[in-house]
Amino acid sequence: MLLGTVITSIGPILVATLSGYFLLRSHHSRVQDELRIRAGTEQLQMKQAAYREIWRTIFATFDENVGLLTELNWRKIRETQTSHLLAGSQEVVRRFYAILEAFKREEATQEDRDRTSLEITRLAKELWNAMRKDLYNLEPLPPETMRFFAPGNESKAALEVWRLHRPSLEKVGIRDLDGLSKIDVGRVSQETGIPHKELEIMKSMANRELRLLRESERAQ
Repeated sequence: MLLGTVITSIGPILVATLSGYFLLRSHHSRVQDELRIRAGTEQLQMKQAAYREIWRTIFATFDENVGLLTELNWRKIRETQTSHLLAGSQEVVRRFYAILEAFKREEATQEDRDRTSLEITRLAKELWNAMRKDLYNLEPLPPETMRFFAPGNESKAALEVWRLHRPSLEKVGIRDLDGLSKIDVGRVSQETGIPHKELEIMKSMANRELRLLRESERAQ
């Protein structure tokens, strides 16, 4: 009888112990799953933030108006590098640096500039697809479906005038969009010999592009 009593009393204890063990294991497993999900989510968010910063840098650097008139901001590149070297895939990092190398070239002719522009466009499309693959494991988009928008014809015409007169303007301290937007047409024309009309074209372009740039920055 005593033995039967002991066995009977151990049964509920054993069941309770096993139930507690499996509940603990189940809770531990759920916690581990949640941690893995959270870590994956945080990693994705880091990548997304890093890749957004890469595109901001590319757009600021290769904007035909801003990029042509300003130097490559190495401090901005360094800030972008900090995030994408931590979170970016090898393919993304490699293509980003390839674009920067293309940008740093010194082109002497329009043909050289056109060739570099086409190369940068190709690399940018490859970069976009590398990001799609790394972030979402998506198939690459066909190159012909990707479009990168450029300034209008008026701005392009003004940039050609800038290219023609850049050495003369830089001698009087005008090196960027801000400087062009504040040109004293009469004084600069007298100092450089550049016709009033061409200076007005550049000044109008600079004011228009700075306005669009500010609107773009506010929209981000």
